[in-house]
Amino acid sequence: MNEVHDMLALGPVSTSPNAQPLAPPPSSKSSNGKRRKAERDLQQELDVSSEVLHLMGDIPPPILVTSRPALKPQIRHSRVTKWEWRPFTSSARTDGLALRHWANASENDDDYRFSSFNKQVDVVQYTDDEYERGLGRPDWTREETDQLMALCRQFDLRYPVIYDRWENVPSQPVKDMEDLKERYVEVSRNILALRNLLPDPAQKAALASLQFDKFKERERKRHLDLLFSRTQEEVDEEARLHAELLQHEERHAKLAKDRQEVILRFYKGLNPQEFANYNTKRRMIREASMNQAPTIIEGVTVTAEKLTPGLFLRSSKLSSVKPAMQAKYLAVIQELDIRPTDRPRMGTGAVSQRFEELKANVLQLLELRKMADKIETELRVHSHKRDLMVAGGVATDAKRVAESPAVEPDRKRVRR
Repeated sequence: MNEVHDMLALGPVSTSPNAQPLAPPPSSKSSNGKRRKAERDLQQELDVSSEVLHLMGDIPPPILVTSRPALKPQIRHSRVTKWEWRPFTSSARTDGLALRHWANASENDDDYRFSSFNKQVDVVQYTDDEYERGLGRPDWTREETDQLMALCRQFDLRYPVIYDRWENVPSQPVKDMEDLKERYVEVSRNILALRNLLPDPAQKAALASLQFDKFKERERKRHLDLLFSRTQEEVDEEARLHAELLQHEERHAKLAKDRQEVILRFYKGLNPQEFANYNTKRRMIREASMNQAPTIIEGVTVTAEKLTPGLFLRSSKLSSVKPAMQAKYLAVIQELDIRPTDRPRMGTGAVSQRFEELKANVLQLLELRKMADKIETELRVHSHKRDLMVAGGVATDAKRVAESPAVEPDRKRVRR
């Protein structure tokens, strides 16, 4: 309790029985002016705003907040760089214009530093003889070709700008951007071929393959226009189809991996050459299945069976036991000292075939026995009916003979 009283500034607790309870401290009542003056003094001492001071209330802050004095800026006294107002020329210009600019006195630059960025395309030029020998075309005049090459040289093969500055000749068909590109590539290729500037055969072959297909370029732009003009529903549908395609490819890859693993396990320990001829063996088996007689290939018996159209399981070809004959089938199997839960431990083709033959023979035996019992039952019924009919016929004849003994002599007498 002493610690609590110390924290609350109430003083120590008296343990004597005669101790009197502590009286509450007298409340100090000051005027409003003195209170505001005290608040201003505390605000200046803490260097906080009045709002923060009102939030603090009468409780003083646990740590006195003091403001750090502002550091004076440190001015570094270094040597001043000297700059000069000097003239300069640029090698990128052909008119020799001289301009002035401020430059560092320690730098000695004869050429303008940004002139190295002036990159120009080396556009081929041709003579009249070269144009007549390999550049003439019915749909392109000399005037149009000269205009195109001049624009390519001026605007550095920027075809949107070239097409914007292009002026069509009234007597010629209207040219689009693809026509301009095709004509420039054709002129450059023919000029290099005429001048024989590429003696290397590989370079000549590369030059001959330099072609521009304007029809394919137009088709590409048409597809881009269709791509940009899609609606949000079409975009969502394409995204869904793409996700389905990825899932299909993933399943296909997993199936191929599982198939490869099965093949590796099947051909484990065999000659790699036999493993390499896996597809050949499959083709032989497929061709042998077209024959009528069974064929044995690599220990596999192939028979010409008529397959059911559509998807089906190979297990559907196995002999099935009807529920009504299940008990009889198990009884016959037990008579052969074979447990019903026994299965071929070595599932080879020969063992599985013998097991299926045994199963089929047992089912056939049960069917024959059922037919024999049915025929035997019908035979007993017909025999019983025959005995009844025979017994009834004998009794009728005996009764008829007994009733007419006197009539028969008269008939004999009349006949005589």
